[in-house]
Amino acid sequence: MMESPLFSIIVPVYKAEKVLPECIESILSQTFSNFELLLINDGSPDKSGTLCEEYARKDRRICVFHKNNGGVSSARNFGIERAKGKWVAFVDSDDWLEVNFLEKMLNIAQKLNVNAVFCNCSYVFENEIKADNRFKENKIEDSVAVVKRILNKYEMRSELWGKIIQKKFLQTLKLKEHVAIGEDFLFLLELYHGYELKTAIITDHLYFYRQLKESAMSRNNIAAFNKILLKEYLQFVERNPDMAEKFKQENAVYITRIIISSLKKDLNQCKDPFVMTMLKENYNMAVTALQKNEKRLIQLLYIHPALAKLEQFVMKLIFERKNRT
Repeated sequence: MMESPLFSIIVPVYKAEKVLPECIESILSQTFSNFELLLINDGSPDKSGTLCEEYARKDRRICVFHKNNGGVSSARNFGIERAKGKWVAFVDSDDWLEVNFLEKMLNIAQKLNVNAVFCNCSYVFENEIKADNRFKENKIEDSVAVVKRILNKYEMRSELWGKIIQKKFLQTLKLKEHVAIGEDFLFLLELYHGYELKTAIITDHLYFYRQLKESAMSRNNIAAFNKILLKEYLQFVERNPDMAEKFKQENAVYITRIIISSLKKDLNQCKDPFVMTMLKENYNMAVTALQKNEKRLIQLLYIHPALAKLEQFVMKLIFERKNRT
């Protein structure tokens, strides 16, 4: 009789036939072996589904599910509903794990008696691997401290991967399937605002995050996607009034950074009354806390979008000249 898995590893699969084997092999070769691997084929049109089935025939820990395409959040929700483990870990199909990811994360969780463990990641580029050192020291944090990190991209990546979380907290929530950018962020925010989770932050680089070239569609639509995210976030704050009081500056900075991200891609967004209202409402508090380059850009945007556009053009010329010398 197969022992009950301690971990459920959820991998949404879509158009991943070239990179999926590396991802799956990194999971199957883990030094801690008591896990189930849930491969959620999200209606992939390539051979990804066939690959999943081939691996499942070789290893009984693998469970393959085929569903109509609904997006990554839909696949993750599907996986959470079917997870049998005490702990859940999410892995993207183009990424992979350090061989001792599960063992290291579990040892920390058990030793410190925490509800979640977050680790650092490494970025995988075409010709090199670079470490992301956002977590600078090992520590235990409460939910308030983690929410502050979630709202500050320089403190923590807000994706679900690179983390293990007890399933009992996840199964009461749903990822928002209509949100294309920032769905992980919204999920973690709701989780940590809704529950008092004891979380271990560790500096080990145990997750490898592949950097793929951004598609033309995502580049063209990022401003629209960010506007949806911003509205979802504002609705969350409205439903939870204590957020505005507890995290005043973090709220302002987060909102302003979404606007900066959108406007860098599409300065026409400045004509949107909703966007400009958000910018003006949060400008004073955010500008004191922003990074130097963000501060300069937001100040120029506040005066006139054309100045921000000129700034970006000049900075691009300087960057290109540096690269030529």
